[in-house]
Amino acid sequence: MMKFPIIIDSGANFHMFKEFEFFKHITPATGKIILGDGKSSIPIQGVGTVECKIGNHSLIIENIRYVLELSESVYSLFVHTQLPNHGVYSSYEGIIFAISRF
Repeated sequence: MMKFPIIIDSGANFHMFKEFEFFKHITPATGKIILGDGKSSIPIQGVGTVECKIGNHSLIIENIRYVLELSESVYSLFVHTQLPNHGVYSSYEGIIFAISRF
């Protein structure tokens, strides 16, 4: 079983993975991701569908940018909260909680 760190980022505009082995399907694409400093960018190699296994469950995530030069893969909390029934809420203390729907 492979284990890779995935950063959950509320400021990312896209889900971005650097590990090709997660992709079930990928289409070549061009473009760049602008990094947090607003000046640096890295190229996108493709867009596709990723499959992650969490315990005995399989999670399929679509519209993932394949960005080989990332230091870690990124799951966008911003994109996640745009989905219906996303299962994320924040409390009045300003803490974000994620609810698993498995």
